[in-house]
Amino acid sequence: MVSEQHFAEWERKGGDMDSKSIFTKDGTAQGVAKQRLIETLARPDKRVINDPYADRFVLGASLMKLMGHNLNIWLARKFAPGFHEHLI
Repeated sequence: MVSEQHFAEWERKGGDMDSKSIFTKDGTAQGVAKQRLIETLARPDKRVINDPYADRFVLGASLMKLMGHNLNIWLARKFAPGFHEHLI
């Protein structure tokens, strides 16, 4: 039988206590933050938005910063053409 404390912990973790996934509830938020980070990496005269906090919500933000704006845009277009532009 499941105790009330155990059930409360299960609910607090989104209903999946065994899940170690980084995408348990906020996968969409991470995806949007990733696109905002990519846009923030653009030159100031070329960017549409500047979100100095986006990197705090993106797993692998340091690698993305190292890759730079152009390579990130190129990769995004290879995987999902128009996705970056749609979100920005």
